[in-house]
Amino acid sequence: MQRETFVAVQKNGDGDITAFKTSSGRTLQYEQALQEVHNGTIEE
Repeated sequence: MQRETFVAVQKNGDGDITAFKTSSGRTLQYEQALQEVHNGTIEE
C-alpha cells in the first residue's frame, strides 16, 4: 500500500498552518495530520 503525501496546506491570517490536503484528497486539521505522520499513514 502506498502511503499518502501532503500536497497542499491551509494557513490562517497570521500565516500559521492550520490544515493539510493529502494526495488522496483528504483535508486534515494540523493535529490529526501530525498524528497520522507519527502512525506512518502519511509520508514525512
